[in-house]
Amino acid sequence: MRFVKLFFLLLLLSTALIDYCYKVEEQPSRFIVSANGVITDPATKLEWIVGPDKDTSIWEANRWLENCTIAGGGWRMPKIDELAYLYRRGLGTRNMDPVFETTGWLVWGELRGLESWQYPYSFYVGVEYVIFPGSEKEDHRVFGVRSQSNEPDNPIHDVDETTHNT
Repeated sequence: MRFVKLFFLLLLLSTALIDYCYKVEEQPSRFIVSANGVITDPATKLEWIVGPDKDTSIWEANRWLENCTIAGGGWRMPKIDELAYLYRRGLGTRNMDPVFETTGWLVWGELRGLESWQYPYSFYVGVEYVIFPGSEKEDHRVFGVRSQSNEPDNPIHDVDETTHNT
């Protein structure tokens, strides 16, 4: 029993040390937030909207995006690379800029290939992973994204990496 307590104490201390080492110094946000909650990224020319902060299935996420009329609508499911561009280990409470107010670690990404696969992006570790339909929706959230007018649909690939803070 003593060994188990020591093990958990060491695990707790190592986790705290890792969190401390990776904590990013708070910097001014690169994002601009409008009064209606639209988050604009001047570097990518993408606009973001954060969906309800509650457990959300892929079907609920798609339905929310289809019905979202905030700032004129036109929101779509983000691509995985767009979500990955938001990831910043140690920034905020969810490894992303705090302007993206959410308590979830997982955000739904664009469906690719077979429609039987779902692609949430994990802001806990900064990777995409695959789950099967009908699996748990716990901790999954929905963000909507759209390009600003007169911008290409996915400008992430054209962004100068020097503007991408790591």
